Amino acid sequence: MRKSLLILIFICGFTQLNAQKVFTGFTADWNSGIGERYTYGLGWHLEARMWRCENLYFNWHYSIGSNTHGELYGHGGLSLLLYKSDIWWRSGTGPDDALATLLGPLLIPNGVTYYLPQGPAYACKPKPMRIGIYCNPLAMDFWNMQPAKVTSWTVESGVKILYTLPGDQILYLSGGLSVTNNMRRNRPYGDYGNEELVHIQFGIMGVAE
Repeated sequence: MRKSLLILIFICGFTQLNAQKVFTGFTADWNSGIGERYTYGLGWHLEARMWRCENLYFNWHYSIGSNTHGELYGHGGLSLLLYKSDIWWRSGTGPDDALATLLGPLLIPNGVTYYLPQGPAYACKPKPMRIGIYCNPLAMDFWNMQPAKVTSWTVESGVKILYTLPGDQILYLSGGLSVTNNMRRNRPYGDYGNEELVHIQFGIMGVAE
């Protein structure tokens, strides 16, 4: 992927987040996993409101943990696969090129969330609870399991609830369904790793304007 495309994404999507709401924090994650191997882990979640969009947010979510067989499990963005590409590392020697190469894949969000409008009656005093619908088409899951490792392009969607606590903290709960597509081809295991999962995340978020 050309660095110019990454710079365009950064300029259009991220540098204009001034005076926009951002919230982030740690979560406890669970999903139904492959077969009977349910997974659990500790996650880090971030959402940033899009420029001039009151109810539309970019999503980032990364987590690491294990499954019920003690095997390593990780969740992140599909853009992390850029780190495995030789072409991605072929860039100039300037500090801007180095920074874009190191941080670029992390700047690309997993997807977006749309929060239902609260209505004009709550413009001055927002309701403590917000409900959002999210879709993350650029997620990725990894299972270091037997008989074969699984690296999955995962598309996930569901509903999340934000409940404002005293001190501008947010109680965060989300849950939904995801479909995995095992990208490790040429394996003798057929559709192994192609699953439909249920996932749940729960945590406390901090808020910044």
